[in-house]
Amino acid sequence: MDIREIAEGVKSQVGLMIEDGDELSPVLFAVSGEEVKIVGFELNEHVKEGWQVLLPTLLHRFDAAAYIMVVEAWRSIQLAEDSPLTKRLESGELRVSQLPQDDKEEVVQMLVVENGKSFQCWCAKIKSIADRRFITGWEEPPEAIKIAGRMIVSEW
Repeated sequence: MDIREIAEGVKSQVGLMIEDGDELSPVLFAVSGEEVKIVGFELNEHVKEGWQVLLPTLLHRFDAAAYIMVVEAWRSIQLAEDSPLTKRLESGELRVSQLPQDDKEEVVQMLVVENGKSFQCWCAKIKSIADRRFITGWEEPPEAIKIAGRMIVSEW
């Protein structure tokens, strides 16, 4: 099963879920041959702290060659490189979710990872108008934006 075809299907389903007003819980799609195993998570601090062990364990158990992870998240809105907020974010002292509303935006992030081979990320902004949510088009972040963090596992 082609991971890119699955990713395109996931993108369209995520858009429909957001438009239906559903809160998007983190979802893992583990791909092994022709099978796709789907696991939903409540992404609390305990899960986040243990993610670097939990995710590889699940991927091994499912004999996954690739995975797709979809999460709702906050993304900072292009803070200046020398901004005090930028320095606090980079040091881990501050999280994006703690930024003032004008300095962040709500997004859906989708990671597509093939074990030890490739890594791609797409983001779509979540907009709200008159209590109705929808996503903008999916985009890959520019090369200049570093995609990293404890939630990304690229080899297992």
